[in-house]
Amino acid sequence: MFSLNKKSRKKIGIKLAKYYVCLVSAFSFPLPLIPITFTELLPVRLRRKYICRSVAYLYPFYVTDNMPSPRESNINDFAFDYLRNHYATRFGAKHILVDKEEQTRQGHSTQGLFSFKMQDNALYVAVLHTEQSPLITKTLTRYKKKGLSKLRYLTSFLVLVLVAVAAWQLGYFALGLAAAVLLAAVTFTLHTLAEEKLKIRKFAHLLDEFRKTPADEQWLGLSISSLTFRNNYLAKQLLAMCARRGIGVITVGQRAKVVLQQEPKPTTCRRGDFLSHYQSDARIRKALLGDTVLRVA
Repeated sequence: MFSLNKKSRKKIGIKLAKYYVCLVSAFSFPLPLIPITFTELLPVRLRRKYICRSVAYLYPFYVTDNMPSPRESNINDFAFDYLRNHYATRFGAKHILVDKEEQTRQGHSTQGLFSFKMQDNALYVAVLHTEQSPLITKTLTRYKKKGLSKLRYLTSFLVLVLVAVAAWQLGYFALGLAAAVLLAAVTFTLHTLAEEKLKIRKFAHLLDEFRKTPADEQWLGLSISSLTFRNNYLAKQLLAMCARRGIGVITVGQRAKVVLQQEPKPTTCRRGDFLSHYQSDARIRKALLGDTVLRVA
């Protein structure tokens, strides 16, 4: 058996400690299973330093693997109170009726119906749409993290290969290669534009469905972080389409904080009020105006 001097022990101990830290950070083994017997090679002053550093690397992985993930906030748990307070502050309304899952006389449903009496005794109606929140949220989040699909690269590569092979067989490889690169770039650009346009059309179709539930103001509620809207082309297009249709947008993320992304634009009813379009018209009208008010068709 050979013995190591103090200087050699220190060098070996430092190297082993570094390997240990890398192993812990890379594989995130459970804390009780990590052997630390090799730290006996370290001088006393360095033992605590590297053991503490190793635990510091490991602890975030250990906590992440053993603790449940944070619960996603649901827009339906916060939007109703937020909009009730919004209209109470904006119009000074003291009595605001909030109904969930209301239907029009044609059978179209809305997830929230807010109705209250104005100062001139006119009835004001606002609706909240959250049914399509999972689909829109998934599309925006995926576009934010991963962009468009990888199919664009596959189609461009296939065009490049096919054109290059055809040019090589015809004996014009140099000219054909340049044409193949150009066609591949054009294919990639057209595929990108087509895919973005398809997603925007899907959003437009969903927003057009809101017209089937008429109201003075329309709201779209999304269970999504407001950070997803930053530097997100698809999210900007969604807000632009909502603005053209007069739809307001509110979001709620993991912090359970409602964020007003966009105010709605009020719509004027051509005949009577929008409450007459809903099946709960009589009940809501009686609760807001009382028994002495007659409904004029």
